[in-house]
Amino acid sequence: MKTSKSLLLSAGLVLAAAAHAQQTVHFKLSYDPNTVYNIELTQKTNIHFNLDSSSDEVKAQMDTAKFAAMGAKGMANHLQSTLTTGPQDPATSRSPIRMEVQHMGSDDSAQTLPFRMVLGHVEPNSWPVFDSIVTDNPEPAFSKLMVTTMNNMFSEMRIPEFDITPGHSYTYSSPLSFPVGPMAIKMKLQTTFTLVNISGGVAHFNTTTVIAMDMDGGDNAMIPMTATGSGSGTSDYDIQGRFMRASNLKYTMDMGIHKEPLIMHILFTINQQMSTSKQPAKKG
Repeated sequence: MKTSKSLLLSAGLVLAAAAHAQQTVHFKLSYDPNTVYNIELTQKTNIHFNLDSSSDEVKAQMDTAKFAAMGAKGMANHLQSTLTTGPQDPATSRSPIRMEVQHMGSDDSAQTLPFRMVLGHVEPNSWPVFDSIVTDNPEPAFSKLMVTTMNNMFSEMRIPEFDITPGHSYTYSSPLSFPVGPMAIKMKLQTTFTLVNISGGVAHFNTTTVIAMDMDGGDNAMIPMTATGSGSGTSDYDIQGRFMRASNLKYTMDMGIHKEPLIMHILFTINQQMSTSKQPAKKG
């Protein structure tokens, strides 16, 4: 009798462990060789201006009605791009990768891009490293700046790999830094992924983000700014394909400009939707 109970208990533990393993998601973003990733991003931003300047002269010079009208209208932007990887080199395990932007701007007008293509390589279970661009700008300094900017963007937006089960959360911090003329924008994002459920090979997450930003160039700073904000939304992760299929996020950010005689608060409301699809690259 004791033997039967022990066997039943052991069987129960094995089944419980198997069920737990099936519900555990190993989150890891990566790029497969010979693959095209189609990325579409839509973002709408509304802005509210609050001029708190103590200077009547500044208030008189600022067209507050124009600012209010611009903020109420909002700004809509649409980005369509592709990331294409080539065959893997057996000697180095690297695959060539290129990024192309098909459209960037509003839905009814496109912006002129500073480059046509960014080229580089990617290794298994890693992120792209770019080394050159295709551009009409002949200045080497421009190409170097764009390559550095793209590498920083991909590196700093990397999400660490983690294991998670439904009902549990994972939090990580991302420091971001990029130059704007003589100034530097420094941001810190703290993002929490909470796994809601798993269905059809897709892990469905609720996400929350806390944002802190500082823009200061020291003695070169014309208008130093600080900002805080937060956001929430949903994200869908393709477990087998190891890429983010979709995200739907909403952020609010309060930016302050404090340099006498100008004191201003700008409230941003940002709605962002992103989708990614994946398909084999055409041979040749």
